[in-house]
Amino acid sequence: MGLSISGSFVGKPRLLFITALVAIVLPLTMLGGCAWMERLQIKNASGKDIAVTSAHTGRTIRIPNREAAFVPHSSGDLTVTTRDGRTWTYRNLAPRDLEGTQCATKRRYLFFGYQEGYCFRGATTAYVVLKQDGRMYAVPPNLQDTDIEKLEQPKGFPRKPVEVEATEKEGGVPR
Repeated sequence: MGLSISGSFVGKPRLLFITALVAIVLPLTMLGGCAWMERLQIKNASGKDIAVTSAHTGRTIRIPNREAAFVPHSSGDLTVTTRDGRTWTYRNLAPRDLEGTQCATKRRYLFFGYQEGYCFRGATTAYVVLKQDGRMYAVPPNLQDTDIEKLEQPKGFPRKPVEVEATEKEGGVPR
C-alpha cells in the first residue's frame, strides 16, 4: 500500500517536511551558487588581429584589429596571441581591481538572471585598450579615439605583459 497525499496521517508530515526542505534549501543553494559576473571589454589597438584566452574561463575570444569585445574573466592570467605569433601574458588581472575608478562599471541586479552561461547578482565590467607594444591601458567606457598614453592611469596600469615571445604556431592566432 502506497502513501497518499490526502490519505493517512503518516503522509502529511512527510509532505510538509519535504515542502519545507525545498522552500529553505533551494533559495540558499541559489544564493550560494550564483557569482558576481566580471568581464573585460578589450579594445584591440595592437594593429593586428588577436585571440584572448582567459585562464579563469578557459575561453578564447577573437578580436579583430580596431574592434572591441567582451571577455568573461574574473581573475587570473589573461593571454593574448597576435596574428604575427607573439604571445603576451598578463598575470593576476581582475576587473574588480578597477572598481571605484572611471574605468569600470558596476551594476547590481535585484533578481537572479541568466546571461552568457553565468548565474549572477550583478556585473562588473572593466574597460581596457591593448596597444601595439603590448601595454594594456585602463580607459573610461565611452572613450573616443584619443591619445590614450596621456590619460591618467589607475594604480597598476598600464599593464605590461610578463612574457613577450614568438609562438611556435604558424600564423599566430589560433583558427
